[in-house]
Amino acid sequence: MEEISIIHYGELALKGNNRSFFEDVLINNIKAQTGLKIKREFGRLVAEGNTSKLGNVFGIANYWSCLLSKNDIEEFKIKIESLCDKDKIYRIETSRVNKNFPLKSPEVSYQVAKHLMDQGYQVSPREYNETIRIEILNNKSYLLFNKKTGAGGLPMGVTGKITCLLSGGLDSPVSIWKMMKRGATPILVHYYMQSDFSQGNKIFQLVDKLNAYSPYKLKLIAIPFGELQKEIIKNVDSKFRLLIYRRFMYRIAEKIAIANESKVLVSGDSLGQVASQTLDNIIAVNQAVTMPVFRPLLAMDKQEIIDLAIIIDTYKISIQEYADCCSFLVPDHPETRAKIHDILEYEELLNITELVDKSISNI
Repeated sequence: MEEISIIHYGELALKGNNRSFFEDVLINNIKAQTGLKIKREFGRLVAEGNTSKLGNVFGIANYWSCLLSKNDIEEFKIKIESLCDKDKIYRIETSRVNKNFPLKSPEVSYQVAKHLMDQGYQVSPREYNETIRIEILNNKSYLLFNKKTGAGGLPMGVTGKITCLLSGGLDSPVSIWKMMKRGATPILVHYYMQSDFSQGNKIFQLVDKLNAYSPYKLKLIAIPFGELQKEIIKNVDSKFRLLIYRRFMYRIAEKIAIANESKVLVSGDSLGQVASQTLDNIIAVNQAVTMPVFRPLLAMDKQEIIDLAIIIDTYKISIQEYADCCSFLVPDHPETRAKIHDILEYEELLNITELVDKSISNI
């Protein structure tokens, strides 16, 4: 008999008339990511098959292993006892969809708990290691155990396309993951310096880690940036180079976003973390584009970002050495309070349209 699991979702239950749309996307994502067979049942999803990949599916609040049972209190007792270990303390809870079942939910929990204690098992409603949940439906019951926390958030694909700047550092993969968790579909844009951008380098490794949370392979657009940087270096004072690099990155990303029907740009900036991320410099960079720029890490400190990178398994990849475009020929103390008129003065020396179009032609 195939393994059965019960999947509960969180905020999808609050979506009112749109709930069925969100459920449909979640079901399709689960099937694509895990290969599980899924059916709907009374505000829960029933999965058949191996659940080892369920923890990476956005939109799932939690999921449980499950035994089927008849709607019979004595069968509940016998089957639940088979799940128990005398070294653990259990909590029994009951949900009764079938209001015709002769015992109310607290009575079911009490009778099962009493049976377990009579057999020498430990049960407590307050201090416990594990919960066993009885869900009584119209013609059967589910006995749930081994609860696991899901990825949470919204199913990927329900909130639209976004275009994300992906560097080789710690921050950008975390920012992309956080937007994926809110149901967005990311298009990844990476700027590189070296001539050989090939499968196997750390960028592809980071994309693989993000793909583990996606029902389909993410689109990566890689753009050679070295020639454009040389033009900037020839014409721009070193303390402004980083900001002008970033303004060009945003301009190029905006064009890519428009071509891919994406609604916003996403950056891994954290306020005040480095020189380019002061309020003045963030404003100066934003003014290069008309499209909104989301920064999901803006109010997070570095340790919070590191902790999340460890959880999503990008940390060890991100700290590998990599030639970062943003650190190429910039001074030790770049401008931290840029004035837009200074930046525009330098950009007048550059043919912005030609440089952007040339970069895009070399994608």
